[in-house]
Amino acid sequence: MKEKNVTIRDVAKHLGVSIATVSRAISQPDRVSKKSLERVQKAVNELGYRPNLLSQNFRYKRSNTLIVLIPNIENLFFSQLIRGIESVAQQAGFNVLLGDTQDSPERELNYINLVETQQADGIIQLATFNPEFSIIPSTKIPLVSAGGSANTPYPTIRIDNIHAAADIARHLIALEHTEFAVITGLKNDQNTHERLKGFCDTLLDHSLSLPDTRIYSGDYSLASGYENGLRIIAKPESQRPSAIFCFNDEMAMGACKAIREAGLNIPEDISVIGFDGLQIGEYNEPALTTIMQPGRSLGEQAARYILQWIDGDKPDYNDVIVEHQLLIRQSCDKHKVK
Repeated sequence: MKEKNVTIRDVAKHLGVSIATVSRAISQPDRVSKKSLERVQKAVNELGYRPNLLSQNFRYKRSNTLIVLIPNIENLFFSQLIRGIESVAQQAGFNVLLGDTQDSPERELNYINLVETQQADGIIQLATFNPEFSIIPSTKIPLVSAGGSANTPYPTIRIDNIHAAADIARHLIALEHTEFAVITGLKNDQNTHERLKGFCDTLLDHSLSLPDTRIYSGDYSLASGYENGLRIIAKPESQRPSAIFCFNDEMAMGACKAIREAGLNIPEDISVIGFDGLQIGEYNEPALTTIMQPGRSLGEQAARYILQWIDGDKPDYNDVIVEHQLLIRQSCDKHKVK
C-alpha cells in the first residue's frame, strides 16, 4: 500500500496551530518566535514532512498579497465578504489589494497579471462566473470564488441560490400570495439565472407562474430597485402583484421607497422580500424580510482556502455550499383579498 504523503495540514493539526503558522516557520523563520520555530522543526522531522519544491520556490518569492476582485465596489454585500477575507488574511500576515473591475475583462486581466508576475500570490473573485465574458487564468494561479454561483470552473465558496430562492417562493405562497413580480440582477449574471430558476420552478410546483411581463431587470443598485418599483406600482391596481421578490436587499429597499412615495403601505398593499441579509435591512421601513447570506463567513472560508493553496497544500474539494437563512421580518404579510 502506498504510504500517504504528509502535508502541511498534518503538521499544523499535530501541533494544534494554523497552517499559516507552520508555513511562516518554514518559509519565513525570522517572522516566528524561536520556541515556535523549534516546535515546527521538530514536528516536521518527526512526521517526515517534505515541502513541495515548486511551491517552496514560489513561496520564497511571494509578496504576501491577496487580490480581491470586485465587480462593483458600491455593492454593500461585498463589504461583508471583504471583512471576512481581511480578518483571515491579516492573521496570516497577508495584505489585501481590492480591485474594482467594474465588470471589465480588461481590468480583470491586469490584476491576474500581477499574480503571474509574482507581485501578488492569489485572487479571490467576488463576481459570478460568466462563460461569455469571464477570464479563466492558468490553473497554476490560486483563484477562488466567494459568493458566486454553481458551475464555476474554479473553487467556489457559495450558498445554494436555487434553494434559497425556492425558500422565498414557499414563504410567499404560505402567506397566500398568488400574484408576483421580481426585480432581477444583471441579465448575464449567473446568480440572477439561479435565483430566477429557483423561484419560478417552485411556483410551478404549486401550479402558479410568473409572467414575463412581471420580470423587471435591475442591476443590484438601490436606484434600479426604486425605478422598477415605480414601474410596478404605475400599473392599474388590478394588474399589480401582491408580492415583489428583489434579487438583493439594496433593490428591495429602493422598491420600498417607491411604494411608500406612492402612498401605498408595506406589507398591507404589497409585500416586499430581498436577498443578502444586509444589516441595513433591519432599519428599512418596514424591516426587510430577506435571505441571509453569511457574507463574512463566505469571505473567511475563501481566504482560508486560498492561503492553504498558496502554501502548497490545495484542499481536495472545489465547491463549498454554506447554509443560508430566511430572515422573517415585517415587510411581508398574509395576502389580503380586496
